[in-house]
Amino acid sequence: SQEDLRVTLAAMAGKRAEQPLGSMGNDFALAVLSDKAPLLTAYFKQLFAQVTNPAVDPIREKEVMSLSSAVGTEENLLTESPGHAHQLVISQPMLTSGDLEKLRQVEGVFRSDTIDATWPGEEGEAGLERAMERLCGEASAAVAAGVNILIISDRAAGAARAPIPALLAVSGVHHHLVREGTRRRAGLVVESGEPRDVHSMACLIGYGASAVNPYLAFETVFDLFDEGKLPGIDGADVVEQNVIKAIGKGLLKTTAKMGISTMRSYCGAQIFEAVGLEHELVEKYFTGTTSRIGGIGLPVLAREALARHGRAFPREDERLPVGGVHAWRRDGERHQWNPDTIATVQHAVRHGGQEAYDEFARQVNEDSSRKNTLRGLFKLNEAPEPIDIDEVEPAKEIVKRFATGAMSLGSISRESHETLAIAMNRLGGRSNTGEGGEDPSRFTPDPNGDRRRSAIKQVASGRFGVTVHYLVNSDQMQIKIAQGAKPGEGGELPGHKVDEYIGSIRHTTPGVGLISPPPHHDIYSIEDIKQLIFDLRCANPTGQVSVKLVSEGGVGTVAAGVAKAKSDHVVIAGHDGGTGASPVSSIHSAGVPWEIGLAETQQTLVLNKLRDRITVQTDGQMKTGRDVVVGALLGAEEFGFSTAPLIATGCIMMRACHLNTCPVGIATQDPELRKRFEGKPEHVVNLFFFVAEDVRRHMA
Repeated sequence: SQEDLRVTLAAMAGKRAEQPLGSMGNDFALAVLSDKAPLLTAYFKQLFAQVTNPAVDPIREKEVMSLSSAVGTEENLLTESPGHAHQLVISQPMLTSGDLEKLRQVEGVFRSDTIDATWPGEEGEAGLERAMERLCGEASAAVAAGVNILIISDRAAGAARAPIPALLAVSGVHHHLVREGTRRRAGLVVESGEPRDVHSMACLIGYGASAVNPYLAFETVFDLFDEGKLPGIDGADVVEQNVIKAIGKGLLKTTAKMGISTMRSYCGAQIFEAVGLEHELVEKYFTGTTSRIGGIGLPVLAREALARHGRAFPREDERLPVGGVHAWRRDGERHQWNPDTIATVQHAVRHGGQEAYDEFARQVNEDSSRKNTLRGLFKLNEAPEPIDIDEVEPAKEIVKRFATGAMSLGSISRESHETLAIAMNRLGGRSNTGEGGEDPSRFTPDPNGDRRRSAIKQVASGRFGVTVHYLVNSDQMQIKIAQGAKPGEGGELPGHKVDEYIGSIRHTTPGVGLISPPPHHDIYSIEDIKQLIFDLRCANPTGQVSVKLVSEGGVGTVAAGVAKAKSDHVVIAGHDGGTGASPVSSIHSAGVPWEIGLAETQQTLVLNKLRDRITVQTDGQMKTGRDVVVGALLGAEEFGFSTAPLIATGCIMMRACHLNTCPVGIATQDPELRKRFEGKPEHVVNLFFFVAEDVRRHMA
């Protein structure tokens, strides 16, 4: 898409040689609900370590990080022979087209063979299954003939032949050879035009590829260079090396999320959860991958592959599709926050009242959620006769269950941070400092009686701004283990947002970028988190202690451990939560929806007779009363809102939070831009009362 060129490839090939940063979370459709034929890799979500065996810090611990991989025959680990040395070691898994040709021509103990991963488009959807059977059969025959480097290639793709999705091809061959008992006789190399970013590379390696040649990505960045769209780059060789460097850094971050330090350990490890693939497809081609909700099968994958093939060889419109994943575009991917929903909710909290909010809730619940989220697919079982709404818990009590999300002072401006705190204190709810500390001047009430103090004080891995004075001025101390937008990674604040004021509160140097380490360097087990919970109680005996986790397979077990460690409160955050700055591969591809993690947490706590010990909160793209009701039915007692209150105070989703150029003065430290902030606490108070009344109607 145009976005792949302009955002993803241009950032990796450019001077910084890094994958692009994004912000404001992920509010577009799950791959299984999208009508834009997303790549197969979009159905796979990266797993990450939480608490036990935590993430590795790839910056501080770079000595143990390695990108090197190897192809060839793997001998028995428990013996030693000259054959063990017969492997080609590759310094990193990204192969240029020249490197791949060298691999093809290698002789001696190595024999390579290329197998075709395309099928005739005229065969339609049924052709994909036949092509997979042929591919696996050819792989078996090649291994039997002594080939020990198998190159799975879609170079034969053209107007008449459609490429098999690269991930399906490599994983299908990998598992076929595993079932035959011959997988260790050969290494798999992928030559494909499909991979274009860190996540697609990680998926291919995670499902068995030792090396990947993304030939189309390289040819595209050469084209961008020739067109003068990569300023400051001296030559085509620099462009190629920048892409390799950017993806290499991204892969190290991805493996580090799971506590893995070497690419060889990640190869074939399948550290992903599938969201939206049917059981039969997963069982045959992605054996052993967790997939809890079912979804599409091979016929739909074939249809989507043919749809992408049709876009590549159009009969009329020659332009690339716009994409619309990183930000809303008129003809792009559907977003829950779009110009209509943003304008409607801002009108509701300022002038429009209940009628405007009802229109906003209708847009979100009917149009977006049914096509974007799992909760949109649920149908509520309503009573034949509703009860009188006066019998339902009043709105002023329901709003006490609401909290604003952990948005740090630094990622958002002082004005917007304090507006949220004032609003939540008026409601009797709770605001959260985020991981950036809090100005001690806010601990005392204002002359008019308003309080700017945040009730929840977050303790994150960077410990920015965490002092005893900070902790004793809290009602709840939250240990942030992970964040929905970037689980397995630390928070990130670009240096241009660290001014004198932010630096003084975080006890850091102004102008220097701040990256929290992925793990807490004092938490490597449940016992360690129990110790930190105890230490926080010693600092503030009257405050609650909370632990923030992110939804993934196994989060219920971690939540049970947290309950046994005597935490009062646990947060299960969804994969779609917002952020001030995060690598795009994390925003789009890590963690799973909160509906899955929350249901698992509730059931695990009940099974272990721990549910009455702990309060459960959930968050992640919460917008309306219906979202709250679904969360409550799945087990949550409290609910976190982040993006919605920011939009109520004026955010227009420019997604420029990480650039310090927010035009409405919310996510910036620029003094001139901050003057444009027009949000008021009343806007947030109105929003939460509208949501609470919406909840009451559903309950009745």
